[in-house]
Amino acid sequence: MQDGAEVVPATLPQAVACPADPPGCVGGDAGRTAAAGGVTRLPLAGRRLKSSSPEATEAGAWTMPCFVAGPENRLVAAVFQRLLAAVGDDNGLAVGQSSIGSLLLFGPSGCGKTHLARGLAEAWHNRLGHTKNGDSQVAYLTASDFRRQVASAVNDRSLDAFRRQIRRCRLLVIDDLPRLAGEAYALEELIHTVDALAVSGALFVGASQKPLADVPQLSRALTGRLLSGVTLQVAQPSLATRQALLQQALSALGCTATPKALALLAEQAPTDPRRLLGVALRLRRRLRAGATLDEKLAASLAELDLARPSPPAGEIVATVARYYGLPKAKLTSSSRQKSIVLARAVAIYLTRELTPLSYDQIGKLLGGRDHTTVLHNYRRIERSLPTDRALRTALDELRGSITAAAAV
Repeated sequence: MQDGAEVVPATLPQAVACPADPPGCVGGDAGRTAAAGGVTRLPLAGRRLKSSSPEATEAGAWTMPCFVAGPENRLVAAVFQRLLAAVGDDNGLAVGQSSIGSLLLFGPSGCGKTHLARGLAEAWHNRLGHTKNGDSQVAYLTASDFRRQVASAVNDRSLDAFRRQIRRCRLLVIDDLPRLAGEAYALEELIHTVDALAVSGALFVGASQKPLADVPQLSRALTGRLLSGVTLQVAQPSLATRQALLQQALSALGCTATPKALALLAEQAPTDPRRLLGVALRLRRRLRAGATLDEKLAASLAELDLARPSPPAGEIVATVARYYGLPKAKLTSSSRQKSIVLARAVAIYLTRELTPLSYDQIGKLLGGRDHTTVLHNYRRIERSLPTDRALRTALDELRGSITAAAAV
């Protein structure tokens, strides 16, 4: 959800707000939610749904407006309701008296940590705006961003300015904390930043795929500080949550589905929310605009779209290489030749869309590239899709070849 190399402290991209009354989401106070069957919808804007189809013209229609929390994440929902309410009053940044101080989110890739963390940052940013000096009161960074910007500030002799800016935030979010493992200087800087935020009554939110105690080469001092706050495990969605996610995604894509159709799809759909949203996109491509998905149609689509296994990542890379007339080894090389860079980015995009592999795993597949580099390439393709018809055509053709081969 973030483009690491381009995010700067105390700066957020333009936020996508939760609509006043999206399907299943109650408008009004930030802390209010709609709950049915133990499912709670938090008004936290999520990732844009991706599609190379011509229908994807309006960004708002492709944005998940709420975070769907089922019974498995009821504590997560309760804490985030409190954090949303803390910034909901004119007076108040009541978070200084919330006794939370720091919040650590952990859970497997795809469970929704980044949706929660970035959604909270955007909600606070929308409410708080900037200081009189023009600085944002909210900052969202990946750990790699933080490390690079600390190094840059040291090299530019602007470390004091960097500290003043980031430590004046009311909310600082650092995603993917294990990326700081072994980075002694950046870790020391983050420890002092967390301490400064605690003194000012601000909130620090960190996210990790595993408990920090299980991450080698991560500062014990930092781990101790964060574990003294609130730690939340974000669980993979249950059946009821998957059904609610599908309903919300299909609604955002302009479709509706009967309860029986949703139940059938949710039972067979993958548990990873990212792949679940991919299912919604595939269903949308097969439905007419405004169509209602009934049980009979859902059964036939489920057989075609859900039972099919993910294509092997290596085959995706090989197919892309053949399409662009390149040896597969070129895509894993360090070459910066324009045609190779494009083909490599396309392979990254398709692997991320068609398989459950994380950015780290894709990076290892493509010559040991790091998380930030892979994410940058994925975002590059994503940004080009609305205006680059040739790229959309290439992706459609490649996707067809890849899925056809996987079905054999």
